[in-house]
Amino acid sequence: MRDCARVVLFLALSLLVLARAVSAQQAPELKVPPASSGQAPQAAQQETPRQIPAAADQTIGLLSRRSVFFPDLATTLKPLSPTQKFKLFVDETISPSSVLSASITSGYRLAQNTYPGYGQEWGGYGKRFGAAMANAASTNFLGTFLVPSLLHQDPRYFISLRPSFRKKMTYALTRQIVTRTDGGRATFNWSRVIGVIGAEAIANAYLPAEERTAGKTFERSGIRFGIGIGTTLLKEYWPMIFKKLGVTPVGGSGIP
Repeated sequence: MRDCARVVLFLALSLLVLARAVSAQQAPELKVPPASSGQAPQAAQQETPRQIPAAADQTIGLLSRRSVFFPDLATTLKPLSPTQKFKLFVDETISPSSVLSASITSGYRLAQNTYPGYGQEWGGYGKRFGAAMANAASTNFLGTFLVPSLLHQDPRYFISLRPSFRKKMTYALTRQIVTRTDGGRATFNWSRVIGVIGAEAIANAYLPAEERTAGKTFERSGIRFGIGIGTTLLKEYWPMIFKKLGVTPVGGSGIP
């Protein structure tokens, strides 16, 4: 488990470098004809809207209806108010995805005897499930409501709708450390970083005594970032999964 955590932590740090490169690639460039081309300045200005596509068309796709399973999937470009971010925090915490994730991880931890201080059998499973739900609530409170409200960051996930798996994976990787401001600009994802590490620090109040160390806190945080990549990739494919269920939720266009 320690070796896995070290690998995930290294991956999280590597993502910071990758995100900087991706952010630079996503910035549109304005190509103005040189003076020798003979074009008048007004003509160049008139071509600008066609040369720079709208940010929504270039970087995200939208769902036409709200997802119950993943409430944080964006359905509009309008920024959220602090009240809406608080409601989103509540919805994410009690969503089917959170309950299902807590159920699966609790069963796995019981089988692996992770957190041995919680014991075994149904009593041990119940304690692990309660800890997982409490961790989700702390993460969402910090990463969906508090930090985004203070820093004016958008806690929602914007589907990219990139056509290839490689591009979807790249986008999923960078979302751990790159997010949007309320104004639509790319910025460092303090909401995610503080949300995860802060929630794991809070978890030291209810986890068994052997987990209450700085090393264990950062180890759990690294694993959470790794799991977050997989969850983000699932969100990328969720519109297609949703469509297979008989609903057509997808609108907009993705990066070619």
